[in-house]
Amino acid sequence: TFIHFLLNYRQRSVLLRNLDRLQAYTNSILDNLRSGVIGIDRKGLIQTANKQALALLDMEYEDVILQSADVLPESFRGAIRQSSESGSGKSTLLQETMTGPDHQKRILSIRCNDVVDEQGERIRTVLFDDVTDQARLEEQVRRNQRLTAMKNMAATVAHEIKNPLNAIRLNIDLIRKKFKPEKETELYVRNMETVRTEIDRINTIVEEYLRYTRPPKMLFKTLDLLKMMDELSLIFNTQLNEKGIRFSVDMDRPPEIVGDKDRLKQAFINVIKNAEESIEGKGAIEVKGRRRRETYDIEFHDTGRGIPSDKLSSVFDFHFTTKSDGSGIGLTVVQQIIEAHRGTVEIRSEPGGGTIVVMRFPLDDIPGETALI
Repeated sequence: TFIHFLLNYRQRSVLLRNLDRLQAYTNSILDNLRSGVIGIDRKGLIQTANKQALALLDMEYEDVILQSADVLPESFRGAIRQSSESGSGKSTLLQETMTGPDHQKRILSIRCNDVVDEQGERIRTVLFDDVTDQARLEEQVRRNQRLTAMKNMAATVAHEIKNPLNAIRLNIDLIRKKFKPEKETELYVRNMETVRTEIDRINTIVEEYLRYTRPPKMLFKTLDLLKMMDELSLIFNTQLNEKGIRFSVDMDRPPEIVGDKDRLKQAFINVIKNAEESIEGKGAIEVKGRRRRETYDIEFHDTGRGIPSDKLSSVFDFHFTTKSDGSGIGLTVVQQIIEAHRGTVEIRSEPGGGTIVVMRFPLDDIPGETALI
């Protein structure tokens, strides 16, 4: 009996060591996957979570393992429910936008699948990946394609309009000088002046299109961002205060930034003007500068009317505007300028909740002299 007990003990020890090795091997594979993996049992308890899953969700191991799935972010749980309802046990693909630990929006691709083990227990396996860069690249490619098409069309139309427009203006000036009616002279002069003014307005729009299609080169120099923001405060404080809009700047000491001062100032002014025009009555515009791990972020917060979610994806499109008298070029130019500085622009907004425009400048990429792209 003792020998049988000893043999069983040794067998159990070998099985336990093999089980430990298999567990360590499995954990090693899971932790080295580029995808996040979470396993949830039929009671709704999290049994497995690899390192990538914890990193993407910005959570700690002890706060997740053997805890209810309710500890997961609400938007993430909603994506899991939607996947399980539509998938009927099959893998489905969803995209859920979340805010990561670096305060940047993350787009996660989520796939759920139900697995039944040998004991008949159902385990829900959730695999997810950060596809933010891929999604942004795809959106940028689509936007560049649209911009290229619009640029070509704008250049052609502008050139075709400009020549006859100049001829019309010259003839209007000639008529004003050579001919005057015997009656209603004042009305005649006023009408001719209106025609001339409208021609000049059209010409200004045409010139704006031509400048957009033939962007000039930019000259990069070392900049003092704090000094630039002080200059913007002087420009905007008085006129905004008169409207009951509080303008403030709160910036961490920025690193050395290399850029074109005039172009960057143009981008900042465009964003601040948009913020001003979105505020109805009293409100506030705040500029924040924050140093992140890899970027220096300049954020423009306003308390304006916000942008509907169905229009957010189009705000950088050429000629898109929500204003009745807007040209739809301002934010497109802003994006061009920031991208020429190797940066990115992101807009977060909701109707009635104001808008946040975030410009991110990489800390390890110093641009040289280049043209707007």
